[in-house]
Amino acid sequence: MILSIIAAVGMMSCTPQGGYTIKCERTGLEGAVVLRIDTTEVIETAKAGKVTFKGVVDEPKFGFLLDVNREPVAQFVVEPGVINVTDEGVTGTVSNDVVSRLSTQLSELVTRFHAEDTSAEERRQIQESFKPLIDSTFEANTDNFAGVALLSQMLNEMSLDEVREAVDKFSPEMQEHTYIKELKEQLKAFATVEPGGQYLDFELEGIDGGKVVLSDLLAKGDYVLLDFWASWCGPCMNEVPYLIETYKTYGGKGFEILGVSLDNDAAKWKQAAARMPWVHASDLKGWESAVAQLYKVHSIPANYLIAPDGTVVEKNLRGEALKQAVAKYVK
Repeated sequence: MILSIIAAVGMMSCTPQGGYTIKCERTGLEGAVVLRIDTTEVIETAKAGKVTFKGVVDEPKFGFLLDVNREPVAQFVVEPGVINVTDEGVTGTVSNDVVSRLSTQLSELVTRFHAEDTSAEERRQIQESFKPLIDSTFEANTDNFAGVALLSQMLNEMSLDEVREAVDKFSPEMQEHTYIKELKEQLKAFATVEPGGQYLDFELEGIDGGKVVLSDLLAKGDYVLLDFWASWCGPCMNEVPYLIETYKTYGGKGFEILGVSLDNDAAKWKQAAARMPWVHASDLKGWESAVAQLYKVHSIPANYLIAPDGTVVEKNLRGEALKQAVAKYVK
């Protein structure tokens, strides 16, 4: 989660009311650049690494810049003011400054942690300082969109009760933000995909063109890891070695993985999936994926370990924890 916040930022005058100006100056940026705000896209042309976007938003929103190949360039908050996107990060408005400052602090801690002259005791202290720093930054920004941005990065690390508690901390004004309203509505359905709840069935087109049905995989008596990912998601690709190691050990022995991709590009999806020897499916609708919405997926990687009887037994297993969890259930 810490690295996700750092990555999100590294990738993240006078204006009319609600008006924003995004000034992007990134090394090597040329040609068509796409600004995506929710489902709306605007295209401008970058010259000598520079491109500017102007517009109006009725409330702060998440924004993304994509290059000519539709690869992510930056992620940030689109809100009134001048937003500066450079190789160093994103600054210029309240929310972006808060997240950028936190990213810098976390990066400095990571650097100190990995320094050769850092003792084991110092590493322990550094490790223990990450969460309080993130939590205190969130607590200090529940009256602006920086709090929403941080919460979006933390969701997959939080229990249902922790998410509810965090949402309740937002100011009355922020409680009226569209994202918070939607999250509160979605919280009502979260229990269905929490450990102890029941899976939600679906059918998707498989990577080979056939139909993939989750209940069919469970009917074989397998524990199924429902894994949400995308080829463009760095943290997702970092989890692939752990998925491969677990699949080599338990695949075909009562364990299966169903990878649901949030890609839009079929070629990039299939190229990335080629080294993952399990079941793959996607509707190639990105964040608009019906299955991602069904499971209330707000950030990736995200996964659910589902027992043959349809019970969700574990959620969001990362790194070595994945193999350890599967070992508990698959004998």
